[in-house]
Amino acid sequence: MQIESRNANLLMVDDEPKNLVALEAVLEGVECNLIKAGSGVEALKHLLRHDFAAILLDVQMPDMDGFETAALIGAREKSRNTPIIFLTAASKGDKYVSTCYSVGAVDYILKPFDPDILKSKVKVFVDLFKKTEQLKRNQAALRESEARYRAVSELTSDYAYSLSVLPDGTLQCEWVTEAFSRITGFSLEEVAAGGGWASLVHPDDRATAERLWQSLRSAGSEVGEFRVVTKGGESRLVCDRGRPVWDESHGRVTRIYGAAQDITERRQAEEALERQALHDALTDLPNRTLLLDRLNQGILKADRDQRTLALLIMDLDRFKEVNDTLGHHTGDLLLQQVGQRLQAVLRASDTVARLGGDEFAMVLPDADVEGAIITAGKVLSALEEAVPLGDQKIAVGASIGIALYPEHGLDAATLLRHADVAMYTAKRATSGFAVYAADQDTHSTGRLALMGELRRAIDHNDLVLHYQPLVSFATARVVGMEALVRWQHPERGLIPPDQFIPMAEQTSLIFPLTSWVLHAALRQCQVWGERGLDIPVTVNLSARSLRDQHLVDAIATLMKRCNVAPDRLGVELTESAVMDDPTRAMKILTALRAMGIQIAIDDFGTGYSSLAYLNRLPVGELKIDKSFVMRMALDDNDAVIVRSTIELGHNLGLLVVAEGVEDVATWELLAALGCDLAQGYYMSRPLPVAEVERWLSESPWGLEQPVRVARGGNPRGRVDVPRPVPLASRRVRRTTLLTPEALAQKVEA
Repeated sequence: MQIESRNANLLMVDDEPKNLVALEAVLEGVECNLIKAGSGVEALKHLLRHDFAAILLDVQMPDMDGFETAALIGAREKSRNTPIIFLTAASKGDKYVSTCYSVGAVDYILKPFDPDILKSKVKVFVDLFKKTEQLKRNQAALRESEARYRAVSELTSDYAYSLSVLPDGTLQCEWVTEAFSRITGFSLEEVAAGGGWASLVHPDDRATAERLWQSLRSAGSEVGEFRVVTKGGESRLVCDRGRPVWDESHGRVTRIYGAAQDITERRQAEEALERQALHDALTDLPNRTLLLDRLNQGILKADRDQRTLALLIMDLDRFKEVNDTLGHHTGDLLLQQVGQRLQAVLRASDTVARLGGDEFAMVLPDADVEGAIITAGKVLSALEEAVPLGDQKIAVGASIGIALYPEHGLDAATLLRHADVAMYTAKRATSGFAVYAADQDTHSTGRLALMGELRRAIDHNDLVLHYQPLVSFATARVVGMEALVRWQHPERGLIPPDQFIPMAEQTSLIFPLTSWVLHAALRQCQVWGERGLDIPVTVNLSARSLRDQHLVDAIATLMKRCNVAPDRLGVELTESAVMDDPTRAMKILTALRAMGIQIAIDDFGTGYSSLAYLNRLPVGELKIDKSFVMRMALDDNDAVIVRSTIELGHNLGLLVVAEGVEDVATWELLAALGCDLAQGYYMSRPLPVAEVERWLSESPWGLEQPVRVARGGNPRGRVDVPRPVPLASRRVRRTTLLTPEALAQKVEA
């Protein structure tokens, strides 16, 4: 039965007739019935006669203003959920805005308004109203259809049968109606020869069918649903109703009479209708209704398990240009491609939905702020590559807002609103993503100001480098320094990198920041060399650094300017940064290694490295993440991971560095396992450059004399420190290693 759709009604309320005429002109083309009211009283009269998709309500009206009208609309059960958009020429003060929302408004637009914005907002509510009404009619039609089906099924069934229950409980079919063969394709004889009644049941549903029949054997009357497999291999869903026959003379059930209905088409129709109601027709992603359901379920689970949950709202940049230039068909194809890329990035437990237009939402269960930021970065990276559509490629960016449960809201509506606010913050700042803050406006201004200050800090050399030593297990001596950037802010003091590097990575600031760190580290290497301290330096590169097509040339220029040999410089990248784009990483790292630069994989063990890529990458070192090293003396699992990583690195011909060496017990364990280099507070915290030379001269770990050391599997000049020995002899050699205490005693003697 075809159900005709009716136009939605839109109520426009304004005491100025010219304003109503103007609104009518702006909304021309929107498929709805425009109904005008010149006062709040007239508007309420219309609400008694009609349902409305939305109400455009002027605030300043005589007798009854917009706030009073909205309050009365919200007090009436039938109109309580009707969306109200205020149109006002009043100032946008906090108290004014709060009043708008407190009386039930979903939005407000200042006069004079942008006609396109108003029209697009109205169209969203009109379309939503039509879909809701259509869904109600479809559900009513389904209920009517089901009622007719039940009435008929009570009189007849698709097939009936009689089963004999043998003393051992085996079921043997005595007879079955002709409809059985029509549905299954089998005759009764074929069923008996093929293993009996149970052989027809789908393997995955046999436990369900057996529970039904076991209940019937015990004189129960049961109804169950399971699939049967037809002769042609097709699965059909049947609803089976059975009634047992108790034989007093035998003291048991001897026969079961039953009837089964083929409900395959009915179930498919129900599932199709449910999917249509819960999924976006264009992208086949969950729609707002299903998103809200999953978000609410996620909140309940997070509350029960005392966990966090993240909600991401994403809006495409420049999507309107695509629609206006290339047409809506191309825009639709682009949205489909975006939906597929989002699904490819997220976990199976996550939900990605299309809210409408070019707006998408993602629910990330068990995600904290770090996990949400990582996911946002993956999404932005996935959208950086141009989308091929026919004979052209279209590049669109995106802005993402992040809100967390319970930090930013305890219910779905609050989280959606806060994630939306954060998304617009990111869009204004062109920062890629933003995390919601309670005082969003102040936060946005402060964040933008901090970004500007970071730019000035780079330009005016307000950043500083601290250096943390790397020590050889073979000699208990320093073999290099890792450069770690800090921000010496004039008002906030020393700002650690985790408070500004993530922000820089989401903007173009990461490129000048990386250049500054490289230049400062190479210049310091040059200064040390001039003072007789020939120490290599290592610099960390971010994932976005690998997207800089000028990176290799820039490093070559800086080394030449500072007169530093390539083998005195090392670069570190996390394994997740390398695996983010292995092909690009291979190209960049191969070029750097060809120059003689040493390469290390940092935080190894925390990502998802492919051993095939790891074996091909031109790296010389693996750095075991400190999260494993710091617990290895107390946790056998972490000790196994560390040992396996050391063996893996050595089998690949790589040096292995342990980060997070905090005590002598960890040092001795790593030495016994054959680790090559160590880094951590047991030797030294990161030091300001002014303290490095003093530490080198006073510490038992320091340099006795200028040395050139071997790292990365290849010599950096003359080698005075022994290189790692073969694995077969490594254990014997480790037993002679000196701890710093023993070394100090030896020096005193």
